[in-house]
Amino acid sequence: MLHSIRALALAAMLLAPLQASAEVWVESGPMSDRKAVEDLAEGLSLEAGGSTVKVVRRFVRGSGWQFLLRVEGALDYEAGAAVARSIQAAGGRGLVIEQSDGDPTVLLDTGLPTAAPVRPAESAPGSEDGRKAPDVRALLRGAVRSHGGERGGLDTVAHADSAILVFRREIPVDDGLLISTNRFYRSGQAVRLEVEIVEGPGSDSTTLVTAQNAAWVRTEAEPIARDPARAREVLARFAPESVLAIPLGLARDITEDSAWSDLALHPSTDPKSGRVSVSPVEPSREGLQSAEFTRDDQLLVSLQWSGPSGLLAFGFGDYREVAPSVVVPWSLTIERNGQLVERIQIERFEIDVPVAPSIMMELGETNKAP
Repeated sequence: MLHSIRALALAAMLLAPLQASAEVWVESGPMSDRKAVEDLAEGLSLEAGGSTVKVVRRFVRGSGWQFLLRVEGALDYEAGAAVARSIQAAGGRGLVIEQSDGDPTVLLDTGLPTAAPVRPAESAPGSEDGRKAPDVRALLRGAVRSHGGERGGLDTVAHADSAILVFRREIPVDDGLLISTNRFYRSGQAVRLEVEIVEGPGSDSTTLVTAQNAAWVRTEAEPIARDPARAREVLARFAPESVLAIPLGLARDITEDSAWSDLALHPSTDPKSGRVSVSPVEPSREGLQSAEFTRDDQLLVSLQWSGPSGLLAFGFGDYREVAPSVVVPWSLTIERNGQLVERIQIERFEIDVPVAPSIMMELGETNKAP
């Protein structure tokens, strides 16, 4: 299974899947000027018969009362996506929303208007600073190279003799944030994870699976033996191949996943942004919705993917080279329907480096790892 898909599946494990519902509607992004929203409505092209268009007034925290366009009635996802794109073409931001058993779910967010999309076989117009933006194929070829190539990235990390990954993780909880520092070690068949709670509920813990396939977990009490297979499954979620699954697997995904095969290019309307984005020529209810890259070195900056749990938005920044053919972001964010799921800051990432034997010692009473 391709690793972008695996990352989305992993993220979905942290979330309660939402039940599908037949009610779909479209909204524009909020605006402070009611007249601007009314002008947007006049320029809207509606193909779905029976739909109604109205201006809605809504209080937005931090912005006060705002106005937005709402289109509802006789809409399925495909019709809603067409309306959302029409809102974007008219100068607004279109969102396709579905009412579930819980909170409304954003299925598609077009973002604000960009320059006219360029079909894959064409070339993008030059930017204002005189440099020509790449076409879709050139952009994706560059992204494959920048992310380690088909044989780099994920394969290099997965076949490394050892790996050390230390990262700070923030997860929203009912009364704030759960912040932890996570230290992952792998050496041959031995794997160790230390979780240190910095803020929020929970207890520090250490989980170890030795090279001899003995598994232990230690919290505040003495170490407890665990099922090795289950322990390895848990530890795999904290491995670089999972935490950094999308950037590490991007080169392979672009080459093998059909989601990247028929895209339109959207050069930025702001030449200073240094970014270009792509989106499917024919939008669908699930799958890739958009991806944004740096223009000069084709590094992935953001990705939106719609799935059973709603619209997942991934953000990546501060790329660094860890090893030849291994270039990864040091900061990552995941949001679902505009709400933070987790924020990760990498503090250390190395592969094929010595791991102190004492780290992989059994968590016995007289033989505790430091």
